[in-house]
Amino acid sequence: MFQNNDPSLPLECPPKVELKPLPANLKYIFLGENETLPNIIASDLEEGQEKKLIEVLKIHRKNFQVHDKVWLFNSRLSVFSGKLKSRWDGPYTVVKAYDNGAVIILDPKTGQSFTVNGQRD
Repeated sequence: MFQNNDPSLPLECPPKVELKPLPANLKYIFLGENETLPNIIASDLEEGQEKKLIEVLKIHRKNFQVHDKVWLFNSRLSVFSGKLKSRWDGPYTVVKAYDNGAVIILDPKTGQSFTVNGQRD
């Protein structure tokens, strides 16, 4: 559980994290420059599989850049029913991107900016 959710904190000074006990089939790994970002993986992976998974996770960690155009997913939004339902809104412009994944985006229509998490799938 995060003690401090300030998005301006750099990864060198990550928030203090209380790691919860995991079931026997899961274990923690740590990513990031100083191995400070906890992630959960299956504990029954062979050593080679685990190394490959960690390598892939490090490669695919992408950060947003300032001036990127992004779309915002709103799981509560229900514009149309059925096939025409769209939960994506945008485009928005990235104003600031933090190392921890938080992103400040600007709505060009209203001029309003707000902070969102920067998860990419």
